[in-house]
Amino acid sequence: MIASGMELAASCMADYVSGYNPQTNALRAGLLQADLSVESPFVLLAVRPKGSYWLKDKLARDKWKQYQQQLSDLCGRLSGEFEGSQVVPFAITPYTMLAFIHPETSICRRASRMVEGGVEGAGAGSISLSIILSPICVGLAQLRDAFDETMRTAQKRYFQLPELDCSEKPAGLDFVLENPSEGGLQSYLLSQLSGIVEKSDGSILTAQSLLAAVCLDIYRYADKAGITPEISYSDTVEQVFQLDSLSDAYDYLHRLMMSSRPYTGTMKKEYSPVIKSVLAYVNTNYAENVSLSLLAELYHMNASYLSRLLSQETGTTFVDLLAKTRIHHAKRLLLEGKHRVREAGEAVGYKDYSHFYMVFKKLEGVSPKEYIRQPF
Repeated sequence: MIASGMELAASCMADYVSGYNPQTNALRAGLLQADLSVESPFVLLAVRPKGSYWLKDKLARDKWKQYQQQLSDLCGRLSGEFEGSQVVPFAITPYTMLAFIHPETSICRRASRMVEGGVEGAGAGSISLSIILSPICVGLAQLRDAFDETMRTAQKRYFQLPELDCSEKPAGLDFVLENPSEGGLQSYLLSQLSGIVEKSDGSILTAQSLLAAVCLDIYRYADKAGITPEISYSDTVEQVFQLDSLSDAYDYLHRLMMSSRPYTGTMKKEYSPVIKSVLAYVNTNYAENVSLSLLAELYHMNASYLSRLLSQETGTTFVDLLAKTRIHHAKRLLLEGKHRVREAGEAVGYKDYSHFYMVFKKLEGVSPKEYIRQPF
């Protein structure tokens, strides 16, 4: 199959900026096939979706389709707004590069202002785009310089830390998860991210690997505590490598740590044998018709006494314990993308959808469908 002139131009641009074929004459030959000149003024846009939409499940594929449609809308709007312009998309992972080309530099400047003014919101659906603009260049021979400049901007943006007022001295992971406070979480995460900035020496790839190591520590704690986080470690690593910045990484790790704490909301290291057994039973049989009277009968105890003992040791009631455990597992099923909302509710023990919806929103602050749409 013979490639079109625009496809050949895009291929030559990708080869040129990636160093695979850095010869200007090769770029010139490819551009000629699309009636473009190497002297044409242009501005380069590096585009990618914010959030983590790259997992290999139905939800991710739907997000990917939305992203592709949004790119198409962006190219169409740029081409339609400025007569005589050309938009050439080419992929340099993890970005889609868009070269906006026009014979007049003033038009390139206007296109840049339009993008900065929010054109990325057009047809966005549930996805927000991250867009980095190069300076206006007077000829496509400067394509590699423009690409390098956008990557420097991306690097600078990536290493921005969240601005938080936190004065607590950072503690270890186990202590933070077992003695929860927002200040303790902030202090721990800022300490970890600051260490990543120092150790990575400006390398985004190194920073991503160090983030994955922080996630591994959290998963090891969860495994030791008998807790199943909302998504698998392999999926977490894949998402970590798609985060736009360390500020995004802060939010991501914060949510991961919250999902890796015991469902009861308590952080005691040791429970009495009977309460430890009750917690294990609930975590295993949460989808069944579990009740306090059933547990009391199983452990040959008075139901009122068991309820009081559970509250004293965990700080929660049996009803809340069961609800938190069920919703925790429901969130995992929803994020896997293999269950409809009603199916996820039924799978964790809620036969009535309205009851599942009410409990989910009470505990998470959002509905199940809103939860799915949130970037992790």
